[in-house]
Amino acid sequence: MKLIRLPMAILALSILLWSCSKSGDDDEACMDNHITTVIFKNTGSMPLRVEVASQLTPQYEAVNPVVREDIAPGASIKKDFTSGRYSVIWKSGCPSNCNVATSAYSRDFEDCEEYEEARGI
Repeated sequence: MKLIRLPMAILALSILLWSCSKSGDDDEACMDNHITTVIFKNTGSMPLRVEVASQLTPQYEAVNPVVREDIAPGASIKKDFTSGRYSVIWKSGCPSNCNVATSAYSRDFEDCEEYEEARGI
């Protein structure tokens, strides 16, 4: 029985040390790559499109968006992208006739953080 305890204890310790070091590696990779995570949630009863971009045209069209996703009512999506200052636009009636559903707003998304953006109409 003692022969089994020692290998099991070593295995448990190895797993613990590996999981701790892996978490640190993820944090370093996150900081090195300047990644942020955002969960976009549609809380309304109509489908919405979310667009995230660092630039907008005067007509509130996203220029080279980092996120452009259609979200069903009650659904959410999780996206990772490079951190920074972005404008967020929620649109309805897409894909045939997209209209800005709510005011566009700007937000700073920091390295290695997780955010939730929710809208509904």
